[in-house]
Amino acid sequence: MTNQIKPLSYAYSQEVLNLATNELAQKETNDCVVKAIATATGTSYNDAHDFAKNYLMRKDRDGTHLDTFSPNICKEEMNVGKKKVSFDKLSKKRITNRYKVKGEIFDRQKTVKSFIKDNQKGTFIVTVAKHALTVKDGMIIDNVGEEYRPTRKVQGALQVNITGSIEATQLSLF
Repeated sequence: MTNQIKPLSYAYSQEVLNLATNELAQKETNDCVVKAIATATGTSYNDAHDFAKNYLMRKDRDGTHLDTFSPNICKEEMNVGKKKVSFDKLSKKRITNRYKVKGEIFDRQKTVKSFIKDNQKGTFIVTVAKHALTVKDGMIIDNVGEEYRPTRKVQGALQVNITGSIEATQLSLF
């Protein structure tokens, strides 16, 4: 018997991030990119909110287009809260399936389900039509109500790698 991850295991971002008590999150709307960054990096909602505001030009209570601003964050290692993170944009080949029909080759966008099937390990921020979510080791982390939509087409994806942490340095006097 092998230890396989269920293809569509699911966690709610509100629970993962404990947003019921977060004042900033309660005031926000259109914050799927913020939640995706927070759940992918393991940082707080507030740290991810600040990151999206500074690097993805996100305005309060207004969404942002991750694909448009991904060049801002894919060029070098970034700090998200107290974590050092690198974001790598996946190539078109990694987010499409290739089919051969009557001798002709077609590339079609992967669905969230087929993306997970091909990416069981690792952490990804995945964009679908007007929405972003996290796929972490084969598990979807997304909003309540989105779990019943595995056939959404993947428009883009960033692989997220935690490369270190920013430790507070304490001054030693002796």
